[in-house]
Amino acid sequence: MLRKFVLITVILFAVTRLSAQKNIHDSTIFATLINATYGYQFVGGDLARQFGNNSSIGAGIMFKTKHNWMFGAEGNYMFGQTVKNSDSLLMGISTRDGFVIDANGYYADIVYYERGYNFVAKFGKVIPLLTPNPNSGFTLLAGLGYIQDKIRITTVGNDVPQLLGDL
Repeated sequence: MLRKFVLITVILFAVTRLSAQKNIHDSTIFATLINATYGYQFVGGDLARQFGNNSSIGAGIMFKTKHNWMFGAEGNYMFGQTVKNSDSLLMGISTRDGFVIDANGYYADIVYYERGYNFVAKFGKVIPLLTPNPNSGFTLLAGLGYIQDKIRITTVGNDVPQLLGDL
């Protein structure tokens, strides 16, 4: 059975003429570009007031047309463990010393995380300068995006009814 499969495969490849439809060195082509990303981000602006540096992981897709225009989208999930001013977040439900009492009357063990996401729509143009290949060169991209971040509050091994559900 295996010999027949190998023999048929060899015959098909021997009699089949393979040729490319286009030569990418002298004509532009349509291309789909898929990427996966990981980033370590140094925060600034409004995010720096509430969070420390964070990481992000995501993916994106870009399409390059035959006229060297590019368009696509990218999405990322952000996560971090540094939340600034966390002692003031639960002031309304904490003791004078800044502790939150759980359902059993003990101090709750509370952990704060940064979570968020962003989406970006991108568009641009490939400008084939200083290259013999019209499919490569300088790439100018612009994008319009949306970012959202939040604070995830978790309790470790404690039952804290004040912090149940989305707040």
